[in-house]
Amino acid sequence: MRQVYLREIIRTEPATPTYYTYDAKVDPGKILVVRGMTVWWDGFKTTESGQFFVEDGGRNIFIGEDLPDRANGHAFWAGKVAIGEGDRPGLYTPDSAAADVIYFYLYGELWDLNDWKKTD
Repeated sequence: MRQVYLREIIRTEPATPTYYTYDAKVDPGKILVVRGMTVWWDGFKTTESGQFFVEDGGRNIFIGEDLPDRANGHAFWAGKVAIGEGDRPGLYTPDSAAADVIYFYLYGELWDLNDWKKTD
């Protein structure tokens, strides 16, 4: 079975920023196919850096060099990345400041592993 996956993660940076925002881990027997990720925070400038990534077994696999396709205070990545069970998508924003509210959006498809194996 395939389900549409739309997720909004809102996180306020603590007094000592952690700079990392995560989605939930993919459930056992599922595959999350991410088609796009977007980030925004108040005061976000095109000169600020950050990266989308997948946390895979305790290590971060970064997608691209820096936040891509910046427009109107948003950074957007579109493509296709499959994330397996126990792993999770994330966002690294080293230029966010204390008390910034980070808006991280994901969209894609959530598949049963057996159904996903049957696709190309």
